[in-house]
Amino acid sequence: MRVLIVPNCLRGSLTAATVAEALARGVRAAHPSATLDVLPAADGGDGSLGHWLRHSASREVPVDVAGPLGGTVRATYALGADGTAFIEMAEASGLRHVPDARRDPLRATTRGTGQLIRHALHAGARTVVVGAGGSATLDMGAGALGALGVEFHADDGRVLDAYPDALRNVVGADTRHADPLLRGARLRVLSDVHTPLRENVVRFGPQKGIAAQEVGAFSEMLGRLARAVRPDRPDLLDLPWYGAGGGTPAGLSVFGARAESGSDRLLDLAGVPELIADADFVITAEGRVDAGSLDGKLPLAVSRLAARHGVPCVVVTGSTLLAPEELPAGTRCLVLPPECAPDRPETTALALADAGRAAIPHQTRSREVN
Repeated sequence: MRVLIVPNCLRGSLTAATVAEALARGVRAAHPSATLDVLPAADGGDGSLGHWLRHSASREVPVDVAGPLGGTVRATYALGADGTAFIEMAEASGLRHVPDARRDPLRATTRGTGQLIRHALHAGARTVVVGAGGSATLDMGAGALGALGVEFHADDGRVLDAYPDALRNVVGADTRHADPLLRGARLRVLSDVHTPLRENVVRFGPQKGIAAQEVGAFSEMLGRLARAVRPDRPDLLDLPWYGAGGGTPAGLSVFGARAESGSDRLLDLAGVPELIADADFVITAEGRVDAGSLDGKLPLAVSRLAARHGVPCVVVTGSTLLAPEELPAGTRCLVLPPECAPDRPETTALALADAGRAAIPHQTRSREVN
């Protein structure tokens, strides 16, 4: 029997590599003769940099950049000899840098992500791939654009600071002084969710600290910002994949950035579709399975691939809000016990090993693959 283990990280608790190792221990204990392919994965959000480094000939480049609420953070990006850079925006602008009590999307900025893009361009990158997800921001990438030389103007001509609270009256964006290296560069964004910008505040605002009474005003600000940055694209608010990472793909589109599924691209990079085709059983994992998971997140991307090949799949998760019929054919969720929590990583790792032991029924047999 061949088993593929391809989990995401459990944000705030365990890396994808640690999750994968724990699940593998459990599977080996229950099925010692099984052949295991163990591939920690990512979807554009947290952990995507590690995934890219594992599956590309790239080196790590550490840089000190602006954090999401100011100050300085040490962030790393990947740079390949072929001139391709990979930037995980959560490295500079992620929720990981902001304690729960300090989450403030009115002040949070993607400036550090823009500084990473600029650094990569000046280090020789001609293709920059940005993983959009896991951010503390809802600024449509305005901070990143500011770091790249874009100016935002009010109707009286004043130059505005590039964070949401200062952009309520934005009417224009001036790209004339943008870094000239952008002209010859190719930008791509790997988004962790399909969500368009118009739905971003309602869907992801609460987890980033936006209060219910602020949703309307915040959505209006993003609409004004979208019109200022891309007056030629009135459909920008409704484009799939462009709302990820607080709308960063929408902002970067002014420089020709194209957004696509991070799950699909990163799974392809690791050869996962081919491994699933040869597998008898697939195990994936993520901290929570809900409506957002159907919107492009890794576990459902993996389980859809498994369903396409008729391979049973288990999603190990801390909680699920999806009914069984909402999952792809042949997929079921295995929920970890309630004592698993971000501040109890050892307990969670033990529970993952237990989940690995329980995931595969003992009557499971190898498939005949034509």
